[in-house]
Amino acid sequence: MKPTETLIQRLVTAHVVPGVSYALMDGDAVAANVLGQAAWYPAPERLTPNAQYDLASLTKVVGTLTVFLQAVQDGLLTPASPVADFLPSVTDRRVTFRHLLTHTSGIAGYIPHRDALPAPALRDAILHLPVTAAFEQKPVYSDTNLLDTGFVLEKLYGAPIHDLIATRVLAPLGLSGASFQPTLPVPTLFNRQTGRNFAGIVHDPKSRVLGAHSGSAGLFSDLPSLVRFAQWYLGQWAPADPPVAQETLVPLWHDWAPHHGQRSLGWDLRYTPAGTPVLYHTGFTGTFIALDRQHQQGLIVLTNRVYPNGHNDRFLADRELILNTWLAEIDS
Repeated sequence: MKPTETLIQRLVTAHVVPGVSYALMDGDAVAANVLGQAAWYPAPERLTPNAQYDLASLTKVVGTLTVFLQAVQDGLLTPASPVADFLPSVTDRRVTFRHLLTHTSGIAGYIPHRDALPAPALRDAILHLPVTAAFEQKPVYSDTNLLDTGFVLEKLYGAPIHDLIATRVLAPLGLSGASFQPTLPVPTLFNRQTGRNFAGIVHDPKSRVLGAHSGSAGLFSDLPSLVRFAQWYLGQWAPADPPVAQETLVPLWHDWAPHHGQRSLGWDLRYTPAGTPVLYHTGFTGTFIALDRQHQQGLIVLTNRVYPNGHNDRFLADRELILNTWLAEIDS
């Protein structure tokens, strides 16, 4: 067993998380495994191979980014298009989709009394957030960027972003285990007062309010569907009618951020010790994915790190160790 797999399994044996579903991809070979439990309370709950995890921010790259790339292919916009052409409330015409998708827009993220706002008021507050002095200085990760992107795609295609993702991404790729209405959800929280688990409802507060209009979170998926997505991204297979062409995906393995901020469109960029670029993204709930197209390698880890009480800093350190160990193994 390679060190990466040992570290992933240690998440369960050390009780950092209740369970984990993971896949290590090496060319056509996929080593997938499911370990541990879906929940600890009120009684141990078995983790099944088709269990669906709250992907959190992986929704951004699996769903919203893919629909954005479709819009580019359809000639409706480009990464260089000013966002103000589509969202007049973004009055700073310097801000382009390249800035949104590399998190260099400088758009403020703070919304007073955010959790008390109904959906229309929250959407309006997001649309009117100002551009700060952080514009184009360095990547500052913010859900606002992909929420704005989703609002634009809704205007272009005339449907909620979740519906667009379902019809334009999940269906063509055959991701039958991915859904915004999961049937086998893994719990994300446990309420000790009620003795019940919180499952099947998106963990992210803004996405709970915005519902189908959130381009930043809301998607649930099992492991096989994400493996299939990764295989498509790596160019290992293609459906009859793919969401976007491989020629559109290949440029993502480059730095798109101003001043070489090590961000691609939608994705973070990490590098192997030898300098090979790797697409990487995490989800707050404990999901992460890394894809190396040059060596045809992939790492997918799905877990419920916020269970049972929403706090788990130990996982964050272990996640970084797992990623760095995997990156080093690529070059070994």
